[in-house]
Amino acid sequence: MTRASVSPRNNQDSTRLAWARRTYYGAGVGVTLTLPAAWAPRLPPMGFHYGATLAYLASYPPRPICRPARHGLTCDPRRAGPYPPGGITLTVTVAGFGPGPIPQQQIFATGTAMVIGGRRAVRRPSDPAGCVGTGATNAVSYAIEDGLTVGYLGLQICWRGSSPALAADIRRVVRSLRIAADPWHRGPWPD
Repeated sequence: MTRASVSPRNNQDSTRLAWARRTYYGAGVGVTLTLPAAWAPRLPPMGFHYGATLAYLASYPPRPICRPARHGLTCDPRRAGPYPPGGITLTVTVAGFGPGPIPQQQIFATGTAMVIGGRRAVRRPSDPAGCVGTGATNAVSYAIEDGLTVGYLGLQICWRGSSPALAADIRRVVRSLRIAADPWHRGPWPD
């Protein structure tokens, strides 16, 4: 299980939301984000074949996406259910571990180049059909260099509806991201 450390933060730019700093662990890294406190961990983190999900955050309570199956679990992100108006999910992953693994120049070859947390990154529009849950109208993904020799850190942010305040919150959360090595190797790992 990924442990998240939480410390409350006051947002001096806004009185409408309480903000929290949380750290999520997995695959040898710790990922720290400052985000609206309502965007809380809602589903358990887990390792997958070529990646791991460190955190499923949402502004509403989605339903579990995995169920027991004959030989383990079967997971379907659509099982999370519908997004409410203004609902948002943020998924923090490590990916790109195979098959291959994927060369870093390929991971960062397409999208809008940027720097996030002092690291090379790209932003790409995403298809809302690939979001956790159903009914998202907007989606964006980020690939961020994680400091390891294989793979990358991924963020997928999906939401229903639009508002300038929500767009500003998303930009602030992405800008807050920090990655550090985790020598204790907590959290899920790709298998």
